[in-house]
Amino acid sequence: MIWTFLRRGFLVMLFIFLTIPILMTLVYSLSTTWTTLTPDGYTLKAWTTLFADARFWSAAGRSFLLSLAAVGISIAFLVPTLFAVTLYLPKLAAALEFLSLWIFVFPGVILAVGLIRIFANPPLAISGTPWLLIPAVTVGVMPFAYRAVANAFEAANVRELAEAARSLGANDLQILVWVILPTVLPGVLSGGVLALSAAFGEFSLAQL
Repeated sequence: MIWTFLRRGFLVMLFIFLTIPILMTLVYSLSTTWTTLTPDGYTLKAWTTLFADARFWSAAGRSFLLSLAAVGISIAFLVPTLFAVTLYLPKLAAALEFLSLWIFVFPGVILAVGLIRIFANPPLAISGTPWLLIPAVTVGVMPFAYRAVANAFEAANVRELAEAARSLGANDLQILVWVILPTVLPGVLSGGVLALSAAFGEFSLAQL
């Protein structure tokens, strides 16, 4: 009983800890001035000004499209790769996970500066273009998608499903598209959402 109470108390505290900064940011955006413990007044001026600015919608649209492209590339790479590793190269699973997480070792600013120095001059002068930004963001958000997709593969019992499909005459491509992908689709979608939120909020690499 006491452990149940402690667990619930911990979850409540964690929820409060995570939501208070968001709520305070929202309140601040609605305040006129804030010189005491509470705002002196409330207004929607900041929000109406933001939504009336055509530059905001243009930037948000470009960010969404670039993020969607990065997530699509990540998923298109991860699903076949995890399928092949799970069935044929299980010993490479640990190395694949390590490679997907190496990006966290380097801050985004360092990566951005390095990419600018490499791709700012001919023959590959693509700094400041989507041709550099999309691959850079794809690498940056891939760990978010990897963990969710990998968990879905681990829970799906891919080997047994593949063997059952092969016994019915299916090849690897048919197994992946018609058997495995529908099974792991919830994990793929959750990983895509996580990666999309990370890509949409990326700032350092966006300075490319």
